[in-house]
Amino acid sequence: MRNFGILLAAGALALGALAGTGTAAQAALPTPCGRILGPTVRWDGRAMSHYVVGAFHGTTCTFARLWVGRIVREVTPNGSLSRPKGPLGWSCLARATGHVAFNGACRNGLRSFSWGAL
Repeated sequence: MRNFGILLAAGALALGALAGTGTAAQAALPTPCGRILGPTVRWDGRAMSHYVVGAFHGTTCTFARLWVGRIVREVTPNGSLSRPKGPLGWSCLARATGHVAFNGACRNGLRSFSWGAL
């Protein structure tokens, strides 16, 4: 659990990049939505297959968990600024390796959700 804050902070930074400024995203506190099981990703010598999910500004945990489950299972181009497909009308930004978007966020106006491999 020690990485939980780091992963949510990374998600908030991704939201800030989507918004064009880090100020509003960094001030927003997430609603913790627990973990979901997903594809195993290898990063920094670790194998991770659980994803911590957070919801912001009225996004429900049910919605966030559903979409994170879909996003981590899609084939995403590798890179630190990958754009996985998310819900229609939402913009998503993620870090991907092994074609898995293992850490990122999606936003639609003020509503948003984020995830990070654990």
